[in-house]
Amino acid sequence: MKFSAACFLCFLIAWAVIACSPQIAAGSEPMPTAPEVAEVTEEPTATPVPPTPTPLRRPTLPPTWTPTHTPTELPAQPTATPQPVTSSNADVDPRLADCLQFGPDYSRNPTTVVVGNPVTVYWKPAGGGVFYYEVVLRDLNGNELDLSRRMPSSRQYTFSQNLFQFNQVYTWSVTPYNSRAEPICPTRTSELRASLR
Repeated sequence: MKFSAACFLCFLIAWAVIACSPQIAAGSEPMPTAPEVAEVTEEPTATPVPPTPTPLRRPTLPPTWTPTHTPTELPAQPTATPQPVTSSNADVDPRLADCLQFGPDYSRNPTTVVVGNPVTVYWKPAGGGVFYYEVVLRDLNGNELDLSRRMPSSRQYTFSQNLFQFNQVYTWSVTPYNSRAEPICPTRTSELRASLR
């Protein structure tokens, strides 16, 4: 017969209580005794716990990059020695000489737009082999609202009246491209603020 340690301890406590208690007088009710403990016949079994799955680990990816168009054929380099620049813009990169005057024509461009009216923007031309100009209108979050490609002889573009909302600021930009769709000059930008009048 197997007793667990807890059952044995209960038995000893019950025996000590009975042995040390005063004798019950005749005619009085007997003292209650400890309930009998059922005999344990089988040992408790452990419930199997499923193993914790190991999280998948992905390898670290390299930083992202944006592929750019690289020409397959490099332009021929001039063999003649270039003449020194004698203009006041001696510190300007000669490849950007066509871009010195290019940009928004601030003398003709508005800074505010009346909501519900179209607005025309103007720019000064870039030198060199301009194939087309790209004109883009964006809101302050960078969302593109309008994009247009204009002929090289063009120096203006009119944005539609339904593009502007009251008290919002917009940026427009213009970029000249050559026949290989490469920018000739850096993009130039200007701001427009929408108002009610």
